[in-house]
Amino acid sequence: MVDELLTWTKLREQWQNFEDLFRAAWYDSSSRTIYYLKNPGGLMFGQATPNAYGCFDPPRTVGAINQFNLYEIRNPAASGVRLKLTSVTVAHSAGRQFRVIPSTTTQAGDLATALSTQPKAPEMPAAKAVPSNTNAQGTFAIGGTNTLHVEQLQALVVRDYVQQGIEVPPGLAVFFSLGDTTDAAGESSTFSAEWIGY
Repeated sequence: MVDELLTWTKLREQWQNFEDLFRAAWYDSSSRTIYYLKNPGGLMFGQATPNAYGCFDPPRTVGAINQFNLYEIRNPAASGVRLKLTSVTVAHSAGRQFRVIPSTTTQAGDLATALSTQPKAPEMPAAKAVPSNTNAQGTFAIGGTNTLHVEQLQALVVRDYVQQGIEVPPGLAVFFSLGDTTDAAGESSTFSAEWIGY
């Protein structure tokens, strides 16, 4: 049982104005909750639920032979928040590569197709992140070519990729490629992602 329940906005406000009161904070990805300890005169255990969002793209066929699906989650420069990825789930119709590529250069534009973003609770404000897709990518020269992760997917096997360290500051993005330059015509990918904004 906790001593205090705060909204994410209130926790952020307290953290910014009274940082010295906080002793520890951690994020539980299974409950999507931030827990914290603070000492305003006696040790207090509290929790806050951050603004959490997700997006999903159903099977999307590649544009042509030797092209692949590329997804971007972009954090606009004026967003005022950082994004923290909490979950990415992918699948591809053939045994192809899956890559995670955080940008190292400013990203001001989106890919060809916008993806809709859904909040995890109705009272959350509109999402700041902008997810998008292109199904006609033919090169891995993306976002400054800072590849963080590469693996070979098995055909039609869903892969849950959770990397708690991926954060996207304002002005940057993270890219996810599904497939590679050996894709055959008619191959397809599915993609979903979840993140918090803080």
